[in-house]
Amino acid sequence: MGARIFRENCPANGYTHPVKPAPPPLPDTTPVSPEVIAMARQAVQDFRECFWWWNTDFIPETREDVREIVLNLRKTGGRPAWDRAKALNACL
Repeated sequence: MGARIFRENCPANGYTHPVKPAPPPLPDTTPVSPEVIAMARQAVQDFRECFWWWNTDFIPETREDVREIVLNLRKTGGRPAWDRAKALNACL
């Protein structure tokens, strides 16, 4: 059963809940190897339909960038794109 609200622990009286939500995770800025960069760029080129909005001059440099590519391959590609995302994710 939830906590009961009394006048003394009402938010209007300055009371805040003792449990604060966790801050959002920071992006992973760990650099990736040149091989992973090449694999990620090749995946973007091979599955252009998944990345129609993507800047073709963009070079993925961090794990977060590669995870974005993996996410889009899984979300909008078919089975071949899913397999490529699996291989790319295994390199991280």
